[in-house]
Amino acid sequence: MATSAPGIQQLLVAEKDAADLVAQARNRKQIRLKQARSEAELEIKNFKLELEREAKVKISESASSGNNAQLEIQKDLDSKINDMNTNVQKNQDEVIKTLLDIVCNIQLELHGNYTIPKK
Repeated sequence: MATSAPGIQQLLVAEKDAADLVAQARNRKQIRLKQARSEAELEIKNFKLELEREAKVKISESASSGNNAQLEIQKDLDSKINDMNTNVQKNQDEVIKTLLDIVCNIQLELHGNYTIPKK
């Protein structure tokens, strides 16, 4: 049994060394996971900032293009109003004359359904 004691002792030492190696590996794994998590959080934060920046640029572009579109619509509207006012001024006298002729020159006629009562 004396010879088996050093063998057992060697096995216990080897088992302890193996347990230490496993513990070290677990610790390294935990450290790598923490680093990976912090790197991922940093990447996510940077990605969010980039997306927010892009969104702000798109919003400002759409707002400026909206203003351009609004100005274009306003110019078109002003142009159409000016054309209408010009047409009104050009045709105003003729329209008034035609309306006065219709109102003042009345032709008296009996309605087609009217019958003269017999006495």
